[in-house]
Amino acid sequence: MSWIVTFNIIGENFDPNKIGIHFNQKNQSYDICQHGTLKGKPYGYGSATFVVPESISRQEKFKYLAELFEPKLKELKETGAENWWIEIGRLYAHQCNEELDFQELKEITRLKCSISYSAYNVTEDEENEGFDYDKYGQ
Repeated sequence: MSWIVTFNIIGENFDPNKIGIHFNQKNQSYDICQHGTLKGKPYGYGSATFVVPESISRQEKFKYLAELFEPKLKELKETGAENWWIEIGRLYAHQCNEELDFQELKEITRLKCSISYSAYNVTEDEENEGFDYDKYGQ
């Protein structure tokens, strides 16, 4: 099973440089977008993505996020964050059933955020290769 868990933050005036956490990806509102419909224009918002390290076990990922970000929730608001959420990406080759136990749900609620889950049907080799963590600058 291959998972990637990220914590994402966004806000019109959010400044990720003021949080004191090394984000895997980040931008300021005035940074010029390199891709998509905004290519060549300022983002118009600040955002940051933190990828839970691959070395953290599947059962500890949400605890890791909660311990890192719960103490910073007030600071997030003070630095312009308007919304934050957890994203889970899952690669699967055969079947995709998931269960989050009570403790995982408890850790998620500490962050006072929503959670997004996407599952991607891939070949068995692709599932075994896992997510490309280098894509996020780790």
